Amino acid sequence: MDNLSPSRRSRHHEGHTYTVTPPTSLGTAGLVAVVLTLAGIATGCGTTETEPGQSAQPDSSAPTPTPTATSSPSSVAPTTTAASPGLTAQDICAAPTRPDPPAVASPQLIEVSGIVVSRQHDGVIWAHNDSGGGAFIYAIESDGRDLGTWSVDASSIDWEDIALIATDAGDQLIIADIGDNFHLRNNGRLIRLIEPVDLHSPGAITADTITVSYPDGQPDAETILVDSATLEVVIVARDTTGDDHAIYTATLPSSGSAKLELTRAGSVSTDEYVSGGDLSPDGSLIALRTPSKILIWDRAPGAPLAETLGQAPACSTKSAQPEAQGEAIAFLSTGTGLVTISEGQFPAINLIDVAN
Repeated sequence: MDNLSPSRRSRHHEGHTYTVTPPTSLGTAGLVAVVLTLAGIATGCGTTETEPGQSAQPDSSAPTPTPTATSSPSSVAPTTTAASPGLTAQDICAAPTRPDPPAVASPQLIEVSGIVVSRQHDGVIWAHNDSGGGAFIYAIESDGRDLGTWSVDASSIDWEDIALIATDAGDQLIIADIGDNFHLRNNGRLIRLIEPVDLHSPGAITADTITVSYPDGQPDAETILVDSATLEVVIVARDTTGDDHAIYTATLPSSGSAKLELTRAGSVSTDEYVSGGDLSPDGSLIALRTPSKILIWDRAPGAPLAETLGQAPACSTKSAQPEAQGEAIAFLSTGTGLVTISEGQFPAINLIDVAN
């Protein structure tokens, strides 16, 4: 077991004994360390839809899950976020990186495009592949071991990022099917599902699909942020030709499948395209990543995400370790650091953590 946890106890899971932090408030910085788990994605169980000129094929080598009953995302109210650990963007930028990071063991996770750290399961990370990877979500432990595969009852054209929101009905995952490398799509999709509660029974998950439209045509995009407290959605366009990357925003419907009309809300200024992002559990920090660096903003209480991103970041730092094609980034459930994973076979699980 690695040294991620400052205060730990023994836990048994599927024949392995390992160490985790005892459950504590997210507001107590440094007491909760994350044991990473990526949920494995099975093949062939999600519905695959295509738009003109594009195809979405599942990965035929992925294991087929045993279907299990899963609740549909019903009407929910937003809930307040966890207490702040009192950290600033500068604290995260100055945090040490984990040496000799472990590698993802699953041979299915070859194009990791989005990750998010669970807040209801000790250190679990949910992840998905890029286009062509099928409608599945995946999971590993902190040493890289695979835990299982869940198929999602939704289309998979070009999944690019994932967000987690806390609601009164339970935590939900929002998958952003918003990629459009060849500018052939008419709209994007957000796929909303309830986070699986039982990690020992991978299977099929029902989901709502929210169609998103843009005021100035469908861009290629790889980043989504969602605020649990306000349900504000932000999508950041992937611009490879300039330094200003368009910000689009809307309010997430509280229930059901729907259509969402985005509005333009300024731009993010950076000399590289934006490939992923996340909001800290307490909402006080925003992180965006590019192929070579991480940008972090301090966010005032209640400030709109789009408004905050329109300002200069508080700081930037290099990725934890060099990554061949880094796209995925997520805050730890403690809010004390960040995890990044690159595309590629058996990629490293890189960690930046104030608690190290």
